[in-house]
Amino acid sequence: MNDIIFAGKYASVRGSEGKFNRCLKVALSTNEQQYTIAPPYSHFEYATVGDEYLLVCIEQPIIRQGLNNATINGEGVAAMKFAVEQAVLYTNKNNSAVLAALGQLIVGLACEQYSTPLHPVVEQIKADIQKNFTDATYSTEIALRKMPLNYDYVRKLFKRETGVTPHEYLNGVRMERARQYLENGIANNYSNFTISQIAEACGFAEPLYFSRVFKKHFGVSPMNFKN
Repeated sequence: MNDIIFAGKYASVRGSEGKFNRCLKVALSTNEQQYTIAPPYSHFEYATVGDEYLLVCIEQPIIRQGLNNATINGEGVAAMKFAVEQAVLYTNKNNSAVLAALGQLIVGLACEQYSTPLHPVVEQIKADIQKNFTDATYSTEIALRKMPLNYDYVRKLFKRETGVTPHEYLNGVRMERARQYLENGIANNYSNFTISQIAEACGFAEPLYFSRVFKKHFGVSPMNFKN
């Protein structure tokens, strides 16, 4: 979630914009003090975007659904300009750990520009998941059923506002932590840490199940991730 899959000059993607349809797009003008946000599945006016623009595409952004394109001027531009420029810089350096943090920052800055924050119940669920995701006994279903609200209503509300179910969000948080562990060299030939230990640290009781979820999420097994 909130993964930067492209950061660079618009000219680099001209003609292949369609593959970024499901992404959050942020186009930053280097000549003017403004940037444009295009949420997933929203048509982006690429005809107005030239070589002088930097473009960042973020896959599976956690943002409210049903948002429209927005062009931002004035306040907030400086922060986004810094984040986008850093994303381009660290894409060239192939630093995934920093890019993961920048992806979350860019999504957060983009969400600030909409006057429709996530529903308080959704924020509460997200906070509960962030607090408990390392616990292998933690269950989003149990957590939702403990809330003084209808289970189906809460689950649908979360899916409508974030684009994923609570369980999918939980797995995304766990996979992000696993990726950080692997990219920091915890599971390489120079460490005593094992895949089983990483699985446990990410809230998985069974290493085999962890490996299956990891491969489904990233397309490669944890052991082969660095390659």
